[in-house]
This record gives sequence, C-alpha cells and structure tokens, in this order.
Amino acid sequence: MAAGRGVTHKSRFFGSSHWLTTIMLFRDLAQTVATDLSGENSKALTAMRRCKALAREIKTQRVQVWPAPLTAVLPAKNLSDELVDSYLDTTETLYRVLHIPSFRRDYDSLWLLGPETVPDRAFLVQLKLVLAIGATTYDDTFSLRSSAMTWVYEARTYLSEPGTKSRLGLQSLQISILLLIAQEAVGIEGHALWIAAGTLVRTAMHMGLHRDTADQYATSRPRLVHEMCLRLWGTVLELALQSSFVAGKPPLVSLDDFDAPCPGNFDDDQLMPELKEPLPKPDEQFTQTTIPIALRKMFPLRLAVAKMLNDTNAQATYEETQKLDQGLRDMYKDVFRKLARAKLLSPAAAPRFDTNALDVIVHRYISSLHVPFLDKVQHDTTYAFSRQATVDGALRIWRATSSSWQRGPPSMGAGSVNSFARPSTVDKFCRFTRCGSSAAFFRSAAFHANLTVALELKTQLREQESLGPAMLRPDLLSVLEDAKYFALKCVDAGELNVKGYLFICLITAQIHSLQHGMDQEEVRHAILKAVEDALDVCLHKLEQMRKIGPNRKVPNYSFDSTYATALATPVEMIKSYDAQMYDVMFQSSNEAMDLMNWMITDEGTMDGPFWVGGMGPR
Repeated sequence: MAAGRGVTHKSRFFGSSHWLTTIMLFRDLAQTVATDLSGENSKALTAMRRCKALAREIKTQRVQVWPAPLTAVLPAKNLSDELVDSYLDTTETLYRVLHIPSFRRDYDSLWLLGPETVPDRAFLVQLKLVLAIGATTYDDTFSLRSSAMTWVYEARTYLSEPGTKSRLGLQSLQISILLLIAQEAVGIEGHALWIAAGTLVRTAMHMGLHRDTADQYATSRPRLVHEMCLRLWGTVLELALQSSFVAGKPPLVSLDDFDAPCPGNFDDDQLMPELKEPLPKPDEQFTQTTIPIALRKMFPLRLAVAKMLNDTNAQATYEETQKLDQGLRDMYKDVFRKLARAKLLSPAAAPRFDTNALDVIVHRYISSLHVPFLDKVQHDTTYAFSRQATVDGALRIWRATSSSWQRGPPSMGAGSVNSFARPSTVDKFCRFTRCGSSAAFFRSAAFHANLTVALELKTQLREQESLGPAMLRPDLLSVLEDAKYFALKCVDAGELNVKGYLFICLITAQIHSLQHGMDQEEVRHAILKAVEDALDVCLHKLEQMRKIGPNRKVPNYSFDSTYATALATPVEMIKSYDAQMYDVMFQSSNEAMDLMNWMITDEGTMDGPFWVGGMGPR
C-alpha cells in the first residue's frame, strides 16, 4: 500500500518532510475554535494583530543599511577570540569549511598588522561570518544579534560585487558556504536556503569538486588541497540535503552526479603543507572529521528518504519505507559503535555538539519516513511500527535539542513560565537550536518533534475514550510543557514569530481538557483561554523587546579608519550594478515562506483573519 505525499499550498508543493504535513493532522483543533478566533470582536484576534505590529516595529529597528560596505571594524580581541572559539567548537565540527590551523594563523596575524597594512578583504569577510555564526552560541539571548546581522550584510555586499570568474576558488566557496550557514542561523532570508544551496551545488560542480581526482592530481596537488576539496563537497551536499528537508522540496541531487569519495579521517594538524604524505587515522579513532565522514557515508540513504518524501510524484509503499528505515538504523548503529570505541580511546575527543547534532539528523530522517502513514495509524494496526518509530525519534530529537533545561520547583503562579531552572553547564547545541532561526534545520526538527508527541497523546486519548479517565504517558506530557518554555526562550533570543509557542499552547490545552473528560464546549473555552493567556505572555515579551531596541553593540577594535575606508566598496559603484545584487538569489516572500506562517484547516490552510493577521514579520 502506498501513501500520498505532501500538500499543496498557494500553488506550491511541500513534501512530507515539511512540518506542514504534520500540522494537517490537527484539523480538529482548528475546527474547534475557528469561529471564535476569526471574529472582528475577538480579543485574541486583537492581541495577535498587536503582536504583528510589534514584530514589524522590532524588525524595522533591526534593518541594516544596504549596501553595507566592508569595513575593518571587528569586536575587541577578547570577544573575537570567544566568538571564533565558539564557532570552531560547534558549527565547524559538523560542517567542515575551514582548515583550522591555517585560519588561526591568519586570524592571529590579523591582530599584528601595522597601520600601513590593509587586511585581506576575503579573509576579513570570512572572519566576520565566523563571528556571526559564533554569536549564536555566545549566550542564551543572542545578545550580539545586531552585530551578527551587520557582519552578514557586509558579506552579502562583498559577494555582490562584480568579478564572478575570479570568485571561483576555494576561499570564495568557503565564504559562500559560511554565508549560507550564517543567514540561516541569524535569520536573514534563511527561508530561501534551499534555493541558495542549489546554487552552491552548481558552483562546487563548476569548480570540479564533485569529481574523484585523486589519481589525476596525486603528485601535483598537496594533500591539504585535496582533502579540503572533499570536505567542502561533503558540506555542500549536506547543506543541500538539509535544506531540501526543511523546505519540503526535492533535493535535486543524484548519486549519478558525482563520484568524489568521503574525506579522509584526518585531524587538521596532519594536513600541514610541510607534511608530504600524511596517513589517515584508523576509523575507530575520533578526529575532527569523524562526524562529517559519518554523515557523508549515510548520505545515499538519507538522499533516498528525501526523494521518497519530497519528489512530486513519489508514491512509496510501506515495504519500501520499512526497508529504508532498517537501512538507516543499521548504518547508524555501526556509526554509533565506532563513536563509542573512539570515546573509550580518547574520552575528551568526542565533543557533545556534533554527536548530538548527528543524533538529531539521523532521527529526523527516520521519523519523517513514517509521517505519511500516521493518519492511517488511527484505523489500521498494520502501521503500528510507524507510530512507535515517530514517537521514539521525536523523544530522541527533543532530548538532544532541549536537554540543558531542567524543570525546577513549580511556581505558585498559575500558568507561570518561570518554573524552570537555569542550566549549571552550557549545552551549546541546545543554545544553537534555540537561538537560531525558526527556519533552521535543528529548530524545525525540535518543532516537528513537539507535534509528533502531541499527536501521540491525542491518539492515546482517543484509544482510552470509553475506558474511564485517560492515563497518558508522563514523559510525553512533560515534553509539551517543556516545549512551551523552549518556544518562549526562542522569543527571548530575538525570535519575532510567536506562532510556534501559540500552537503548542493550543495543543496542550486541548489535550489537558480531553484528559479531564471535558465536553466539547468546555474544551473550546479552555483552548480560548489558553490562546489569550499565551498572547498576553507574547505581548509582554515583544513590548520588552521593542523598548530595549536592537541588541547591545559590542566594544569594537578598528584598524586605522583611513584604510578601513579603503576596504569598502564605493557605494556609487555598488548602486551601478544593483540589478546584479547577490541578495536577489536569497530574496523571498516572508509571507509565503515563513516557517511558522501557516495554521491548517480541513481545506488545507487557515486563511481567516485570525491567522493571516497574526504574528511574525512579513
């Protein structure tokens, strides 16, 4: 038996990996309160419009000057050091972009430049993107957001300059990759990542990174260059695949398109120019490339999953789904065993960030495989395994993305959001998920996990409907409570779209009401109260955000202003080729592509005034 794939919204098709297909399973929630939430006299509708206005006002405060000419202004060295370390300890462990010793050498040299020396423009752009990405895990509130946005806009301006042919080099590709990651993390046109990732794939192919050239350049090309090409190609593939999954679009990559192998299991200090023929370390030894290699080896299976879910005419059978599921599980077990052995050999070598990220990535693919069959679970026990697989995957994802926040003693105030204790140790992966854009892969994975858990709880309620008071799994109930707080922490970190928080509050209220045996009218009133309470919390937070204004500026170090000006592209020249601007490639309609912009009714969309007039900048 085959399952239908995806939904169509306003002429656009979204495959089953998109969270929209899971939202469709909550049609009854929309039907319960649709009339109450769409009337012009609705208190909730008024509050949502106010949230919308505040979000627009805050977004206006954050607007950067465009074009943003490149300057030699950097944060003070101690802060720059922290941001660089933050990037290298997190994102770089997952997406290999830089050769770390070379980058650190150039970074240290930058601070030793004399007043007569102009910093290299390309490296300065690269560094600013590293700082922007590192800022997402600097603190819990993304206090450097304003500076990070400035650095990203400077990089976009730099890449919009003429001279495309001269930019087809490894450093230029590194900058383009970093820009893509930074835009997703900071929330600048991050919703168009799939479009930009496709451009990256074609750029890398044009440079020949997709071919296996080991024999051709065995003697003429240093091992460092060869390995960097393989690493960059692996990163480009990973970004293309992840963006496909978030956008619910076809990956547009085929295994027949390339024959470049996995990179070698090298630490970066093995790939120094003075080392002629370094040998890769054994597979069981953890290196700075272990996790990217694991992702690259699982790429064919994950690509098959993305194609099955997101190709327009895909109609996979349940048997094919189970086969892919088993293949992914078997491969991940093998990877997990190797990681366990590596940790035994060097316990401090395997950082938590990339192993957590790997766990989320794999279980996002496994759980998404079964989403098309969840609607059938209610009526056919044939698909019971899909139910178990999605719930188990959701719990694994949620524990990885939110494990740094532990519940404290409950507050005396009803509905208080302050009943959580601050973590004693910083979990940078959780911070990366929380502070990143709502369109980012890991944030969307966390949201999808919340929806899956809520759906399971509703299924349990339906099964126990005539058996007396419902006994729901407490671990699943705690996920929903934690999810509300997690969503609020995202707002504290600068997220302007509060629909994620609102929707979780709606679902939680419905589940608690049904659990206590309320009738339909009582359930409706409970949901309406939850909406109003949630909007009060959101309004308070957005009001505070507006009063504070753009996030704090950082203490800067500027190389002499006379040559800071020399670094900048003249504004007059930029305006002359405005039609060629690189940002056109990233331009999108926020109204059309905002990750939290839709709520669904039985017709497929909830286009009533309550939702369309709701939160989130457009």
